[in-house]
Amino acid sequence: MKPLISVVMPTYNSEATIETALKSIRMQTVADQIEILVIDGGSTDTTCDIARRYGAIVLDNPQRLPEPAKCIGIQKARGQYV
Repeated sequence: MKPLISVVMPTYNSEATIETALKSIRMQTVADQIEILVIDGGSTDTTCDIARRYGAIVLDNPQRLPEPAKCIGIQKARGQYV
């Protein structure tokens, strides 16, 4: 089933905040229709591990900045809405 909504999250060493955001997304009534794309700029903490625990697709952002991360996420998104 193709996801209805794709959530694109640029990250870099976000272990202190990412879990709260991911929990909120997974608590939505349409959570089974949401794909989460975490576009990581080379984190050295547990950001990517936390994202994977919530079923997120983790992609690399070699440029580290949020703007290229958003472009990567939009290109890879499969949802009807991003």
